[in-house]
Amino acid sequence: MLFPVDHPFNPQKRRYRAALASIVIAVAICALSAAFFHVQVLRSSDFTLRADDNRFRSIPVPALRGTIRDRNGEIIAESLIGHAASLEPAPMDSIRARTLRLANVLKLDSAAVEQVFATASRRPIEPVLVWPELSFEQVSYIEERRAEFPGVLLEPRPIRRYPHGPVLAHLLGYVGEINRNELADSAWAGYPLGTIIGRTGIERFYEKRLGGTPGARFVEVDARGKMVGRFAAQHFVEPEPGENLQLTIDLPLQTFIHQTFPQNRRGAVVVMAPKTGEVLALYSYPTFDPNLLVGRITPENWNAVNNHPGRPLLNRAIHGRYAPASTWKLVTAMIGLERGLITPTTRMPIPCTGGMTYAGRYSRCWNKYGHGSVDVWGRSSTRATCTFTSSACRSALTCSPARARGWDFRAQPASTCRAKRPAPFRRTARGTGSSSGVARRPRK
Repeated sequence: MLFPVDHPFNPQKRRYRAALASIVIAVAICALSAAFFHVQVLRSSDFTLRADDNRFRSIPVPALRGTIRDRNGEIIAESLIGHAASLEPAPMDSIRARTLRLANVLKLDSAAVEQVFATASRRPIEPVLVWPELSFEQVSYIEERRAEFPGVLLEPRPIRRYPHGPVLAHLLGYVGEINRNELADSAWAGYPLGTIIGRTGIERFYEKRLGGTPGARFVEVDARGKMVGRFAAQHFVEPEPGENLQLTIDLPLQTFIHQTFPQNRRGAVVVMAPKTGEVLALYSYPTFDPNLLVGRITPENWNAVNNHPGRPLLNRAIHGRYAPASTWKLVTAMIGLERGLITPTTRMPIPCTGGMTYAGRYSRCWNKYGHGSVDVWGRSSTRATCTFTSSACRSALTCSPARARGWDFRAQPASTCRAKRPAPFRRTARGTGSSSGVARRPRK
């Protein structure tokens, strides 16, 4: 059959369309081949790395915190190795079933179970910590019945311990898991979620030195984030333990203060070495046991500490505001001597009779019977309050704060970490006398 020239089925028209289609197909094949070459050859390493990122997962391994010792080498804070129970990443239904099964063994209350559910929903691709510290009996029970606890991980985990409990609670502080507000702070940059950090006291102040560097272990997961395997030891990054510290604290002295402090009073005791400024004891009462606040804090333990009428979490040694007491007597005496208003043998015209009145206020002496008329040396040894008050009046009280600042009465409190050599008394730039004995790091 013959078709007109302009007919669509004309042989010449069909050959033209076939050639045009062949050219289009060839161009498309070349474009696809170039794209495949670019992806499979030129950028193969990039996509391999992305695939490995989706396939492999790094799990932080906590480091051992440094040991803290007193001036005699006695351990006052240490890290022990315990076992923690965690759950592999899984759908929420599996997480709920496994948590409820563990709750019967670990004796978890409803609040702890709900906390596990909340953590699993926030971090669906990471292992979920169920309980940080298991007893030997609990670990044995789970290991003997492994088939009944699929997806449960029992792994070694550092546990902070304070052997002397409430004796050093305010001085050492305690540790806890970092929260989201701290993670948003630049001061905690690089800390992963779940890291244990110092909350108060020495643990907080020396966190960078005590905390160490966490390690990492790598696991293989599927598309749903479920763990399907672990890698050999060569893929394990060892954690670096924290630095050990030795404090200037004298544990026997601190223990003696704890045992003799009146149980019906509130207050603080600070003992320092006058020649070096080292802090030998720092105690606040009421106190608490910091071991109760390590790991997962139960509501009962938290309420017992936080709702106590004596406010045991308050460190009265550094946060309380108290009168300077007899330490201020030395300042008033030195100001009077420097200004030439008194001499070491000067006897005050107003004898100590148990107290004195000045500006409408009556100040009592510690001795209600008084000390009589004594000189500067005599009232320094007997600590006669009223005669020091008389000296302060004669020295013009308005100059006392300015003079006291020259004696470092507003300086930063001393660190309790032992220096390599003692910091001696020295004169200040104003030349008003030696410093207050605040411990400082020796200059290199």
